[in-house]
Amino acid sequence: MPVLRVVRGSSLRGAPFLSNHQIRRCYQTIVVSSARNDVGSPGVGAVGLQMATRRQAKCQAGAAVTLSVKRWSSAAAVTGSKRDVVRVGCASGFWGDTAVAAPQLVRSGEIDYLVFDYLSEITMSLLARMRERNHALGYCPDFVRTMEPLLPELRERGVRVIANAGGVNPLACAAALQEVARASGVPLRIAAVTGDDVLPRLVSLTDGAAEVREMFTGKPLPELSSLRSVNAYLGAAPIVRALERGADIVVTGRCVDSACTLAPMVHELGWGGADYDRLSAGSLAGHIVECGAQSTGGIFSDWASTADGWSTMGFPVVDMRRDGSFRVRKPEGTGGKVSVGTVCEQLVYEIGDPAAYHLPDVTADWTQVRVRQAGPDVVAVSGARGSAPSDTFKVSATYSDGYRVTALAPVFGPDAAAKARHTGRAILQRCSGIFRALGLGEFQETCVHALGSGEAHTGRANAHPSEVTLWLAATHSNKRALQLMCGEIAPAATGMAPGITALPGGRPKVSPVFRLFSFLLPKGSLPEPRVHLAVSGCDGSAEDDAEANAAFLRGEEVSRESSWLTTRLADDAVSSDVDGAESGVSSADVDVSGVLADVQAGGRVLPLSALAWTRSGDKGNHGNVGIVARHPAFFPILKRHITAAAVAAHFAHVFDGAEAGADPRDLASRVRVYELPGICALNVMLLDSLGGGGVASLRPDPQGKAYGQHMSTLEIAATA
Repeated sequence: MPVLRVVRGSSLRGAPFLSNHQIRRCYQTIVVSSARNDVGSPGVGAVGLQMATRRQAKCQAGAAVTLSVKRWSSAAAVTGSKRDVVRVGCASGFWGDTAVAAPQLVRSGEIDYLVFDYLSEITMSLLARMRERNHALGYCPDFVRTMEPLLPELRERGVRVIANAGGVNPLACAAALQEVARASGVPLRIAAVTGDDVLPRLVSLTDGAAEVREMFTGKPLPELSSLRSVNAYLGAAPIVRALERGADIVVTGRCVDSACTLAPMVHELGWGGADYDRLSAGSLAGHIVECGAQSTGGIFSDWASTADGWSTMGFPVVDMRRDGSFRVRKPEGTGGKVSVGTVCEQLVYEIGDPAAYHLPDVTADWTQVRVRQAGPDVVAVSGARGSAPSDTFKVSATYSDGYRVTALAPVFGPDAAAKARHTGRAILQRCSGIFRALGLGEFQETCVHALGSGEAHTGRANAHPSEVTLWLAATHSNKRALQLMCGEIAPAATGMAPGITALPGGRPKVSPVFRLFSFLLPKGSLPEPRVHLAVSGCDGSAEDDAEANAAFLRGEEVSRESSWLTTRLADDAVSSDVDGAESGVSSADVDVSGVLADVQAGGRVLPLSALAWTRSGDKGNHGNVGIVARHPAFFPILKRHITAAAVAAHFAHVFDGAEAGADPRDLASRVRVYELPGICALNVMLLDSLGGGGVASLRPDPQGKAYGQHMSTLEIAATA
């Protein structure tokens, strides 16, 4: 039986929020011996572990602990197994997603793996602030709270978990989870993946700040003192390594969102580092499910078709085959909808160039993907292609750039929009006078809108709305200036326009502004990611699998002794009922003949929504709008009408720095239109159109989430 010799360890007691001392003592190097039968290695092949331990000492420094290891009796994947299908459910699309998703998937999803996606650039900056206040924080505590009541069921069902909940402190997250598992009496092997945090070694890696340029704008790296987080987007390799070492739960820091889903597919289905088409397919599956309910009817263009089920919304499950074809479904009896439309909308969500979607493990080409309805709430997907990844990691940094405040105030009555605008501008003018008197300087940026008039969404205000909400936002380099501004908003209710009724939430609060700075670093310049492994029955751990990770990143096949399953599957190794599916999309609800008749007859104008589904989001400061034809017959019409010039004219009001009345022909250079003929779709990028994006933007829609709705109103002249 394997013998684990603890070099240093200490039992962890108390709340899930642990001290630095506890975290360091929990994750010290552990020496594992047993010939080639390390715990979780091919010789043992355990997914979940039941541990009967004979403690020869109380986990003191140098104490030896003997473990006898048995597999859990479950249908979960076994290390070294060659499954035909692996089933992965996603329970979170962001930090703050519903708590009902994880229990739903564990109990009703029929899954092998449960994954969580928590992180965005904004989230990383917030977690960095948490860690600055308390070095034992910096991860997503929601994950630990969600896991605690589910641990016995996960163990019983043999479901393994992967989450990027580690944020900027994966070791602290894993230690907190280990303590919860210990308190629950559930023996688990918990792994933490580190190596994405570039901030401690940034100066040496970049060889001087002047060498680093923002990948979209070319701007130089901000002052190092202003940086709050700097994280490389890692891929699936270290997660796979953790799974092969028998981890039941893997906690990561920053990785590409789809890596959490791709990793169990690589681990279970025998894909190698050069199986690029399959790696692209696994990444596509991860992309489709990574935002949770967005692929099961959430934010669907045809929202009324899913509205009755929103309260019981189902979360997505992907069933991946060894050949790279897969199906998307949701647990039976749940709300929502899995259809060609819901899946295709998510496919085109925030992908940029679909022919060259750069990921750490593969450069994905999704232009020829095929999607079809395979049954009620089941969609079949195939046709992803891939090529070798680049030799760089994308790195996202967040940096401090002053402070911001946002205030909302309902305004009612005649001329409500005009009253709201005048009120907002008057408050800013008053505050500017106060700032000058105190020597505080001017506002950096300001934003005033009358929400409900239509001006923020369409650029054109409705004539006479009787109720609107004043949106007033500003940034300043001095926090005190905005604190003074906060005190000057409520007086408008007695000293300015009639019909101002309240300040929802009370006096607004000042918050820091974090801006995004993205750049590329050669993969070889970063230390290899590390896998830290601990068992909830004994303190301990860290295994450094640098060579296996490096080989995967190089696309090399590694021997089974190095823990990679590298069998290159023949194209016909596994038959799939997805193969041969018709290209494009179809929908029984579309009046194809009627729309085509309108086109052939001419003389009629149709909204884009009659021809296509739309979905939008952001890529940094760029808006991204996906447009999917409701029927293949509509795709030629979309290609003819969705041009850079047409999009620029429709969105002229959103481009940064564009003056009112700017010539759309001048703005067309800031629009990119990409084709995905496999699903009869277009992907449109609107460059520099979000006012800075994320928390740096003062706009009501800082991430372009409503751009798809505006795109759906684009008028299509029904001419042949």
